[in-house]
Amino acid sequence: MAHFNNGKIDDYLVDESRAYMQSRVMQGQQIAATALVMYWCVISIGYVHRWRHLKTYRPTTNKVWICAVIMSLFLQFAYSTSIIVLNERESSRCLFQRRYPDCFNASFLSQPNHLVILLSALFWIVPCFAINELAKNGEIKTWRRNERRARLDFGTKLGMNSPF
Repeated sequence: MAHFNNGKIDDYLVDESRAYMQSRVMQGQQIAATALVMYWCVISIGYVHRWRHLKTYRPTTNKVWICAVIMSLFLQFAYSTSIIVLNERESSRCLFQRRYPDCFNASFLSQPNHLVILLSALFWIVPCFAINELAKNGEIKTWRRNERRARLDFGTKLGMNSPF
């Protein structure tokens, strides 16, 4: 039951609903930012050894890369989790939600859409990795073809290392 003053909804209710929607938008932004950092880490797997196939050179040999990925994921996850938790605490104090608990649920994972979004973000890692590896293979083939052409155009056995 909304409060009406001369046929208009109370400004308080409008402000409360606006604050609730802003907290939901902020949560969505944090999920998107976390997924983006996760995808960047997955894409970076293929570029640890730039001109080598992933099946021959493992990225786990590069300790600096491993540390950078772990720190990036940890920091982004910690930041996003803290923002989401603080938003849930702030929105749970909202009188509008206490007055209408059926309409607005303050728990983040209680909404079925949020769980679907998180699961789809996690399952998208495999296609992202596969697409990245296919693109890398195309780049390697193009580079090798151009390298062969450059050596053939030079016209000597030594290729670019020729003294002429």
